[in-house]
Amino acid sequence: MSRMATPGSLLPGGFVLGRLSHADRVGLVYRAHHAENKDGRAASALVLHPLHVEELREWFEKMAVLGRSLRHPHLVEVYALGYTANELPVVVTEWVDGKTARNELAAGRTFSPAEVGRIVREVASALDYLHRRTPPVLHRVIMPESVLIASPSGAVKLLSVGHADRPHHPAAKPSYLSPEELGNESQLSPQSDVLSLIHISEPTR
Repeated sequence: MSRMATPGSLLPGGFVLGRLSHADRVGLVYRAHHAENKDGRAASALVLHPLHVEELREWFEKMAVLGRSLRHPHLVEVYALGYTANELPVVVTEWVDGKTARNELAAGRTFSPAEVGRIVREVASALDYLHRRTPPVLHRVIMPESVLIASPSGAVKLLSVGHADRPHHPAAKPSYLSPEELGNESQLSPQSDVLSLIHISEPTR
């Protein structure tokens, strides 16, 4: 039996796997829908690639459990987590149409000062929520690639929560890192994320 996920198969939470959307760095992203409401709100299913299961299963499941505990308008909501019918780890989340700030900049989009201010405020709101948890959740990968701008609303979703602890995963680009991240990780704190956030308001980076 193939280890690849099979469209049409049942997912945790009563969701059904749909068509393949795109490849993620650690797996494959599919569209999904709830079995009892096919025409309702679309969902996204990130299935850990079979080649990464042995290495990344523990991290993937830890990230999914963390995401399941989070509820904030500027974070992607996690609906369910578990395994596919082919026994591959999967996390089912809300589907958000849009592009990252990095992709928008690469496509030539110019953000006005007002837009930059709003984006930074919405990212800061998500970070404040993470930092107020016990213990605080540090993001550590604050850069344009982690900021999804939804279409057509323009609302921000902060991505990559939990990705900083991924094995063999490079940290954010040096120009976005706080001094603590570059030097002494034992001194990391919520302020480290705040310093990194300052840099994403500088679109030339």
